[in-house]
Amino acid sequence: MQMFQQPDKITIFYSDDHEVRNVRMNEPHPAQVTPSWYGDSVGHYEGDTLVIDTVAVRRGRAPVRRLTSCFRFGSPLTAAYPQTVCPFP
Repeated sequence: MQMFQQPDKITIFYSDDHEVRNVRMNEPHPAQVTPSWYGDSVGHYEGDTLVIDTVAVRRGRAPVRRLTSCFRFGSPLTAAYPQTVCPFP
């Protein structure tokens, strides 16, 4: 997984399945979201932790879900294992 940050979004590249996920920063979700594999993601920082709120996640016939993920970063070359359900203990 690689993450690239721009002022208005973070782009996440997943090497396992060659997928790309865009996370809009500091914006609300749209009023209407079509369910999809990655859903609709918005993010913000809480200190050194990136918090991503994702709605309308659909995996096959499973119900639509909401997921909150946290990424805590260390130095520029390291990161705590990237995805954990918030909050950290």
